[in-house]
Amino acid sequence: DAKGDTEDAAKVASRLDASSRIAESVKAEVKSEASKTLNSAQISALEEVKVDIEINGLELVTQFWHATMNYDPETNARTKEYRCWSFYKISEENWKEAQVSYARKVLSAVSDPAVQNTMTGIISSLETVIK
Repeated sequence: DAKGDTEDAAKVASRLDASSRIAESVKAEVKSEASKTLNSAQISALEEVKVDIEINGLELVTQFWHATMNYDPETNARTKEYRCWSFYKISEENWKEAQVSYARKVLSAVSDPAVQNTMTGIISSLETVIK
């Protein structure tokens, strides 16, 4: 969920939060697959890689918001706060394509041959599923 001073601000924050969580899930799934063959030092090197993730095909399933009135007795101030929740779905193909995109970016950002080989294997495996 996300907060905002207006309904629109809460909706935007909620959508950004949902996108961020989905991107983190893409990273986690690729890193989980990579951890099956890498040692702890290589996994640490992989975790240090910072690259953007491209996610296409997200579909907003539902979004709801809630407004809360707050009262501060010390200042006698009333404020209104909005909270919003956004839920998305993504096709399996778009999910795999996001993983491939992320793995390719990691592949180009690392120099360790073992990590590169692992990323290449993950990419090949995912591309087989997509086709």
